[in-house]
Amino acid sequence: MPQDERAAWVARVLGFTIQTNSAAGSNSTPYPKFLDRWRRARAAADEALIGIGRAMLALPEVKADPRFERVQSAVTTLPDLIPDWGGELEALLKRGANAGNDADARDDTIAAVTGYQQRLTAATALRRLEQFAQTHLGGGAVYSALDGALTEIASGLNAAC
Repeated sequence: MPQDERAAWVARVLGFTIQTNSAAGSNSTPYPKFLDRWRRARAAADEALIGIGRAMLALPEVKADPRFERVQSAVTTLPDLIPDWGGELEALLKRGANAGNDADARDDTIAAVTGYQQRLTAATALRRLEQFAQTHLGGGAVYSALDGALTEIASGLNAAC
């Protein structure tokens, strides 16, 4: 594991920021920042889904429903609402970090982000779940966390590269 990647991992685990040499340098590319942003969004979406499931199961009317076991089973399938990303974006962001300001790496990454955004937009059940959670459970940004990260990465790549 490269030193910068190890430092970023330690920082995430310990909950603080480490300024690495490449992050401080004027030649640094935005890719490591975007990779970290995507990973944080994925983790936030996963945590939000867990929270939504727990909150749904804690509702008194759900607990009292004779179909409670079916609801419990359905809650375990909530992660299936998130499109299967296949790891392509992470691989491209790593490639971009290694390639520097390479136009091909940028174009490939932008294309992957666009594809991810299209898959996310098509995940209407995920958007409806988030709306339900916002209205009835007091939160749960799943779609928004992922969409926000993808939008930020796309904007950043267009601006910085």
